[in-house]
Parts: sequence; C-alpha cells; structure tokens
Amino acid sequence: MTAQHIASARAAATMHPPADAFRVFDWEHHDGLSTREFVGRTREAAGFLVTVEGVQRSNDTCRRWLTIEAPNRGELLDPEIARQLTAAINAAADEIDALR
Repeated sequence: MTAQHIASARAAATMHPPADAFRVFDWEHHDGLSTREFVGRTREAAGFLVTVEGVQRSNDTCRRWLTIEAPNRGELLDPEIARQLTAAINAAADEIDALR
C-alpha cells in the first residue's frame, strides 16, 4: 500500500457520511482515493421508486445521481401516472442540485 493509499484511508476513517445518506456502504480503497457508496431518500410515485444515490470520496466530495425502479419493464403510463413520476424525478433532481 502506497503512502497515498494510507493517507486516503486515514482521511476516510474519520469522515462523516453525507448528511442526506440513509445507508452507507464500506469504504473501498483504489487508485489513491477511498470511496464509498451511499443511498439517500427514496420517493414512491405510482408504483415507481425514485432514489437518490451517490459516492462519497475521501477528499470530501460527493457525486449523486438518481435511480428509477419500475414495477414492470415496458410499463404503459397514463398521463396522471406520468405526471406523478415526473414530479418525483424533478423533486429528486432538485434535491441533488441543492446539495451541490
């Protein structure tokens, strides 16, 4: 393990999880930078799940994205379901933007 790996692992050991994280996974150490994945808020809309997820780096930066889980592939969406899903996606995107 290089000195850079050791320094990264030490920094990670004392770092608090992101404030919006509901679930945090173990640190992974590679390429001189430690990272860990986390799961944030999940929104339910018309049977779909819209979840904010991300990765926290030992340099105290985070990258977030959202995932959408559909109950069935090829789901037919009537306009009201589409609006509900769109509202959940927009709320998750706004949450990510607010944390930048």
